[in-house]
Amino acid sequence: MMYIRVVFNADDKTSESQALEGLSSVFFQQKQYDRSLASLNDALEAVSADSSTTSSDARQRIVKKLNAVIKFQQTNLNTLQQTPVLYCLINRLLLT
Repeated sequence: MMYIRVVFNADDKTSESQALEGLSSVFFQQKQYDRSLASLNDALEAVSADSSTTSSDARQRIVKKLNAVIKFQQTNLNTLQQTPVLYCLINRLLLT
């Protein structure tokens, strides 16, 4: 959490969005899916405020992660227990 606070204080939108993406991965691994989505949403807002040329790629990456978490939430948990491969694939996407 300290890293996140330092990044916010630095007013560096690129670092802020990257830190929030990482935080989202941690929340996802802890099965806190709402917090994972909130962090990705905040990351998307931060990267949208960045005017650099790389922000477009970052925006696309974050949107893919948002879609993956939403789809994961919509999936029946009983099915996921039978097919843990889906959980692993989404988790791997979040870590990239």
